[in-house]
Amino acid sequence: MASVAAKQGSRPRWLYLFDLDGTLYSNENGYRDNILKNLWEYMHEHMGIPRSTPAKHIWRPLFDKYHQSFRAFKAQGWIDDSKSGHYWSYIRKDVDKFLVPDPDLDTFLESLPKHCPKYIFTNAREEQAREALACLGVERHFEGIFGSEHMGDHCKPEPEAFEKVLKAIPLTLVEGRDGREGNAAEETGQDGWAGESIVLFEDSFKNLMAAKQLGMKTVLICE
Repeated sequence: MASVAAKQGSRPRWLYLFDLDGTLYSNENGYRDNILKNLWEYMHEHMGIPRSTPAKHIWRPLFDKYHQSFRAFKAQGWIDDSKSGHYWSYIRKDVDKFLVPDPDLDTFLESLPKHCPKYIFTNAREEQAREALACLGVERHFEGIFGSEHMGDHCKPEPEAFEKVLKAIPLTLVEGRDGREGNAAEETGQDGWAGESIVLFEDSFKNLMAAKQLGMKTVLICE
């Protein structure tokens, strides 16, 4: 991809990508623990994992290999895409019991340059990501959400997942050579976001390393 650094008479822009879990909210608030509890229950109830076998002991190595639980279960033949809606709704239920409006997060997002687009980039399903943003009170700050269904058979930290998302995000400039908002591909002759124009906010080190390999600027979110 070519750089979006603006040519003479145009205005440079940043693209901000935000992870969701552990980035926009703390994993210490109980929501992540609730997701895992629901996930392990789903494995017993809907995937035939015997209750005599701790589901988390099966889940952990699969998650480490595939980077996303649904994808891991699909690879084992335990679930298919027709069950994805029920799966995601089940494991991420009761979000409103754990996530509440966050004024500090809202203030931070408001402080970022208005002309720079902001997107959610998560391995979770888009519908559940949107529910989380609504609970946090920050949905209005984001132009869109890219979740598991957009990435297909890939997910973070795989380069293919990043490439799919970046190709889908419009490359625009706030101000072109003629002083009007326009399309950056037309203004600069370039056709995509370059890594050096992107900032990724993440709590996952492996995802940040993947972004670094693509030339992105990265921000590690710590508890």
